[in-house]
Amino acid sequence: MIDAVGRIQGWPATLNEPDLLDAPVMLRPVRVADARAWREIRVRNASWLRPWEPSNPETPLHRSSIGPYVSMVRTMRREARQGIALPWVVSYGGQFAGQLTAEQLIDRYGIACRPVRDLLVDYLRERQPGIDYNSLVKLATALVPCFWKDLEAHHPGISSLHLAPAVAAAWKKRLRTRTIRTPGGGEQAVARESADDNLMIIRAFYLDLAQWALDDPARWGPWAAPCPVRASDIQHKKQKSRTKARMDARTRERLPVLPALVTAADRNRKDAAARLDAARNPATGELFTAGGQELRRARLREASPRTWAEDPATGKRRDLGREEDNAFWAWAAIEVLRHTGIRLEELNELSHHSLVQYRLPSTGELVPLLSVAPSKTDTERLLVIDPELADVLSAVITRTRGADGAVPLVPSYDIRERTWNPPMPLLFQRRIGLENRPIPAEGIRGLLAGALAASGITGIDGKPLTYQPHDFRRIFTTDAKMGRVASDATFPRKYDHGAAGDAGRAHRGDTDARHREFAGQRGCVNVDCIRSIDVASDFDALRDRLLHPLQRQRRS
Repeated sequence: MIDAVGRIQGWPATLNEPDLLDAPVMLRPVRVADARAWREIRVRNASWLRPWEPSNPETPLHRSSIGPYVSMVRTMRREARQGIALPWVVSYGGQFAGQLTAEQLIDRYGIACRPVRDLLVDYLRERQPGIDYNSLVKLATALVPCFWKDLEAHHPGISSLHLAPAVAAAWKKRLRTRTIRTPGGGEQAVARESADDNLMIIRAFYLDLAQWALDDPARWGPWAAPCPVRASDIQHKKQKSRTKARMDARTRERLPVLPALVTAADRNRKDAAARLDAARNPATGELFTAGGQELRRARLREASPRTWAEDPATGKRRDLGREEDNAFWAWAAIEVLRHTGIRLEELNELSHHSLVQYRLPSTGELVPLLSVAPSKTDTERLLVIDPELADVLSAVITRTRGADGAVPLVPSYDIRERTWNPPMPLLFQRRIGLENRPIPAEGIRGLLAGALAASGITGIDGKPLTYQPHDFRRIFTTDAKMGRVASDATFPRKYDHGAAGDAGRAHRGDTDARHREFAGQRGCVNVDCIRSIDVASDFDALRDRLLHPLQRQRRS
């Protein structure tokens, strides 16, 4: 049951079944302490996982860092609080047993009809190799509690997918609403926002069975039946129009304040760096002023690698190193998102290998490019790096480089695929304790929230304004439609971004010429077939070469 504010009531909770098997079976929330047991289970099942999960020969599973596991647990907890998912862990005899299989995803709902249960398990197995774990769970939720269990509750003994028109109509009507608890303890029926999504899943289920019955009549033929969900039942166009209207209104409110957010994030980064630098010199207990604030060097009982300071008025202790780190990464995330318009998952996947260069055949000039890994559209893209973005990327690389001058390799967890990615020189990584860890999607959202809170920007209602990472993509697209950004989807190139792009406008002529010549090579834009595109190993030199004309314009 989900309450009025979207939280799942009764979660977290522990469910016990002491007499089901030889040892008690328990469902409980995911814990950070499960990291070691979770890794050991993956090691034991490595041969079964190999077809689906990436592997890294240089870092065996039993030696891999458990740091990314913490990010995964935090993401699962956030999704549970929002009512998106229920991340249960199965324990058997008190021992961690891993995530749910296709059989467990179906059997947890207790389907009465065994043949239909077997069919749904086979269907999930058939779909499993092509979808991620989140999609698999969503599929099971739509097929069982939202469809078949509802039919069994209202029509006991039902055993066929061939539904009478009256039965199908009644089920679709029930699916449109859900019951929530009111603050007074009562119940209220509200519209189910995911109704159309569930109808699309059920329609795809029936159509898949019909198609598979042609390929394998013996296995799927007995279950082929007329689909109870017509195309007209799904109000996709109306829902899409409503969603677009909400997103347009959101973009109109946030577009005018973007320059103020950019300025505030940059100022906060510089002030935090100034406070951290000033705190290294004063003696313990001495006052110092930096970044517009007066602080006192904290007295510590034991030596600490962190730089602590206190507010003289309140006595609150502050970790200036962490504040500077958060301010820098918030600024970097805002700058990269607004200059590129990439998605959050694409930002998390940016690595040192994403920086490539292309040599113009006519002039021999090197054009810096940012390679964006395939995500939603499953298409790799190349973005021309402008001077402002080059400056940001250079600062990020300088910060993340290790003592040997290379960007450290860190493993990351893909929250959608529910798999671990091999270690990569990711750009958005930070030092946590004794190891480098990637900044997860939830971490980026937290950094943006902190930057907005520090800026004091409010909306039209006077309340603090919120920015989601995808808002920057919508603003970038809006600028593209207004003609300030090239509309070419494969090679989008930023001319300027409102008031924040005045400095880049001086260099527009040179950028236009390079873009026209580079876009002329569009017949072979695939990275795999362009031999002249190489990893920009000396990115600092490339950045200096790109920034030189802009700096010359500024001096003049």
